[in-house]
Amino acid sequence: STGSTSISRNRWKEANFLQLEIETFPVVEQKRIIDLISSVDSYIEALQQLLESSKKSRNAVLHELLTAGGDDWDITTLGHVANWSGGITPAMANLEFWEGGTIPWISSGDIATYESQGTKKYVTQKALSETSLKLLPIGTVIVVVRSGILAHSLPVAILKAPASINQDIKAAQSNEIIRPEFLWIYLRFMEREILSTCRKTGTTVQSISTDALLATKIDLPPISVQESIIETISAMDLFV
Repeated sequence: STGSTSISRNRWKEANFLQLEIETFPVVEQKRIIDLISSVDSYIEALQQLLESSKKSRNAVLHELLTAGGDDWDITTLGHVANWSGGITPAMANLEFWEGGTIPWISSGDIATYESQGTKKYVTQKALSETSLKLLPIGTVIVVVRSGILAHSLPVAILKAPASINQDIKAAQSNEIIRPEFLWIYLRFMEREILSTCRKTGTTVQSISTDALLATKIDLPPISVQESIIETISAMDLFV
């Protein structure tokens, strides 16, 4: 029967497993290996605790820096400090827009690993010239506004090379009153608040209201203070 056949196969597998040859070591050597692995596990655990502590310290410092305020700080909005735009997906059926492409095309799924892995897809110059797709310059801050990940995170990145984006992302090209790195830091700092106040309800896919995002208040310090904050946080990020 099928049941007995299944049992026979399992017993056959068990018998073969029990017959596997393994290399044995003296008990003293086994203990040394166990102690070594235990010490490595303890070291990894200590590093993880240190990393978590460093993240908490960084966040505490960042909170103090961005909420310090002052007479020369201006209360404005995200919409006022940058020129915002969106992206598109060129027709996938038109191979001339994709084959041999050299221009990075960033989707919402790329942002989390953008700095380490780049993008998965590239478009051609023809896609730029024949569609409304834009080539964004270095220093553009990009933020996901439509994705399931918005249920718990707000992916933000800053372009290290010219690139284009799809329709699930908004791009912010900062003007003369804000450094792009500061805008990037500020958006990451405001993640919880933006998700709480700007996220749409009743939609199939999690999304951010662009109007609400651009209306979000920002307490903006002078450029010199921004640069000091950028330097401080960049130095801390080397260890976090």
